[in-house]
Amino acid sequence: MAINYNGTGGLFVRLGKLFQLVKAIETFQGTCREEIDDVSDVFVGDVAALWQITPLTDSRESFAFPMSVQVEAISNICKTVLVEAVKDGLNLQPTSFVHALELLIKDMKSGSTKTIASGSSTNTIYVEANTISETVATTSIVSGGGTMIVANYMPMSKLATSVQKQNQGVFAEALRVECIQDESSGTDPGKELFHVTGKERKPTANQEWPLGSGTNITCSVMSAGATNRISNPYGNMLVNSGFDLWSSATEPIRWVADHSRASGSWSNGGTDSDADKMEQKNINFTPDGDYSLEFNGDGTEKHRVYQVFGAASGTLARVAPDSTYVFSCRLRSTSGTISSGVISASLANASYTSISTATTTLDFSSTNITDSAWVHVTGVWQTDTQDIGSDIRFVLQMTTALQNGKSLLIDELVLGKPHPLYAGGPAIAIVRGSADYLIENYFTLTIANNNSSEMQKYFRKLLDTEISGVSLPVAGGTEMADSLIG
Repeated sequence: MAINYNGTGGLFVRLGKLFQLVKAIETFQGTCREEIDDVSDVFVGDVAALWQITPLTDSRESFAFPMSVQVEAISNICKTVLVEAVKDGLNLQPTSFVHALELLIKDMKSGSTKTIASGSSTNTIYVEANTISETVATTSIVSGGGTMIVANYMPMSKLATSVQKQNQGVFAEALRVECIQDESSGTDPGKELFHVTGKERKPTANQEWPLGSGTNITCSVMSAGATNRISNPYGNMLVNSGFDLWSSATEPIRWVADHSRASGSWSNGGTDSDADKMEQKNINFTPDGDYSLEFNGDGTEKHRVYQVFGAASGTLARVAPDSTYVFSCRLRSTSGTISSGVISASLANASYTSISTATTTLDFSSTNITDSAWVHVTGVWQTDTQDIGSDIRFVLQMTTALQNGKSLLIDELVLGKPHPLYAGGPAIAIVRGSADYLIENYFTLTIANNNSSEMQKYFRKLLDTEISGVSLPVAGGTEMADSLIG
């Protein structure tokens, strides 16, 4: 059994004709608005006569609304066609439309035998990708202010192909992300609240869709000093990640500090004779911090600190499979320019092997670290869909030894889940800066989506891929081209 994709009576052939019908309705809706504008033009300058067409101009935006009923009816037909194609092609009984949609996408990328116009093939099926970008602008942010990290990644279980990470169904809009609570209104520094607003959202059957996400949410700053995961599931998961609490001058609380020996073995930083290779430093990034963590380099031995998840000795927070995380930290030198050494941050198992894409690396030979400014290092990570194991830890280590005679400071290290802006959309994390946020400080997040793929557009509009949190494959063997819509 196999799904007939674009052969005679194939799924995409049938959907293409239905999509074309909706395109024709959209054209009609647009033509109605244009013709009303033309009517208005012949009354320009005759103020006394404008009242004659007021009923028409007042109804301009809703004039073609009755056609929305037909769009909804066509959407239901498209869903029926898809479900039946999956039933017939895979000999399965989907439990719901969303289940059928997921089965379809799984089959499209599976490599199994498929029926296409030219005959049977073992190739995967894909459609054209949209061009998507995210741009963050800081406006009215105080000097030394923080940063917003954007994660427009789909869950790995929803990825249509291994090369596709970006969600194709994002709205093209400019979102305002504005601070609404700061220390002056009773909010602790590093825990300020931001309000996120997007452009008005229209129903998919509306002629103006896709206009905006309509997002209207509140999220708090992710900082090293905010670790209450119960009240804030999008807060910092790590404990004492500002390195302000120490059991000794070489032992940060809740962390295990190691360094490599010349022999290649690793030794605990608090008990070894070379304990000063990692130590407390009374220089900090944030205005209310006391200390930072210092690595002292000799060009040979490496440094490593880690914190275990799900443990009282580390952090009680746990890393979940099939999830997106953001990482952020600040680095600087205490002794001129550091031009050699490689540092890596990762989610790793007990063997210090990174899980999935959860690794960020910085090479000091290409990005020098100086004593004049803090360098901001960030990463967006995804964990595997399968069981990732129980002994997971956050690891920060020098994978290439730090330059001899140089000292590296590490501060304001955070890890957490970004806050989703809307279902199926991107997520953000607002991280702290060296100066606290103030009310009316704001970011502008501009998301561009050219919606160049008509297959993506009409699957989203009529088959709820946006709401279902899935996306069609955008790479593979045989393309279901936009030319099928016509």
